[in-house]
Amino acid sequence: MIDRIDVAKLSKYQVFIHNDLKIVEIKYPSLNPNINLPQVILEAFQGLTEPWTFDLIADMSEFDGFVPWDQLEKFADTWSEAVQRKDDGRGVAIVSVNPLIFERMDGYLELWPGREFKIVSTATEARKWLLGRPGEAAD
Repeated sequence: MIDRIDVAKLSKYQVFIHNDLKIVEIKYPSLNPNINLPQVILEAFQGLTEPWTFDLIADMSEFDGFVPWDQLEKFADTWSEAVQRKDDGRGVAIVSVNPLIFERMDGYLELWPGREFKIVSTATEARKWLLGRPGEAAD
């Protein structure tokens, strides 16, 4: 018997807004069929009041795709223009074991110079790091 895989489920991203913790969490899809993921992140933040006060968890743990660098640059330009460095000190936790993410770290720091970045292996570890940083209220 052949098992069927629902490809539509593999290509859906999920967005969670934790208002009480000031965290936006994006769970990347397993597949990336023409989804502009930086745009998804930008739209999630644009729906918030004072989006610069939120941290980000980018959960790429099941992601088997590629995010073009030019999409990240466009996102960074739009974000920078909108928040004018009001997000300095906020954190970005990237959940991934993909070597490319580690290779891109210097670029992330250059695109978002005021944000703190950390690559972790689980979403739980991401939340723990974000909430444990100095000045953050841990529950």
